Amino acid sequence: MAKEIASKSEETTEEKKTQVEELFKNRLSSDFLNRLKFHKWKIFGGFLGGLFFVGLVFSVLKLKEMRQTQPSPRPSPTPTVAEESCGGMFLSEAKEIASQSECVEEGNLKDEAFCNDSTGTWWLDLDIDRPGCAPACEVDVSTGEAEINWWCTELVPSEDTEEEYVCPEPGVLDCMPGGWRPELKYCTSEYSAWIEQNCPDVSIVW
Repeated sequence: MAKEIASKSEETTEEKKTQVEELFKNRLSSDFLNRLKFHKWKIFGGFLGGLFFVGLVFSVLKLKEMRQTQPSPRPSPTPTVAEESCGGMFLSEAKEIASQSECVEEGNLKDEAFCNDSTGTWWLDLDIDRPGCAPACEVDVSTGEAEINWWCTELVPSEDTEEEYVCPEPGVLDCMPGGWRPELKYCTSEYSAWIEQNCPDVSIVW
């Protein structure tokens, strides 16, 4: 009887031992799996973080490269004072050409200037005293050449011929450069002065 009890006791102890070992194995296996899962997600998260960092670095480098290769924007031109142009040539250019031409050998350039669009020329008045003439330095805007245009009328008035002066037709008297015209006989300094004093219906345009 005692032997049977002892045998059962040993079997019970052995079963408990086996159960404890199984329980320990189960817990160990569960803990291992949990840790494995944790490390798995940790590794995966680290991998994603690495990819994000690499992508960020690549984007920054690409943006920097694009900024370096793009040409700098051209600065806006500084506004300048508008200058009169004649056939593509500015008045300052015409004056520069005239000042280096034969025109200034006869007299000095005056401030008055006129653009003749029909002939493509600048006319710069010259300070030259010649009766019956209104000399100007004529600058060709196409060739850049300059020469004196004496712009003389057919009539050369004097004090002795003042009684021959007559008033032109009422209206505007065109005394602007542009080739000889019959009405230019009125445009000498003496004749035009007489007209201004004696012909109130006539307006002279220079």
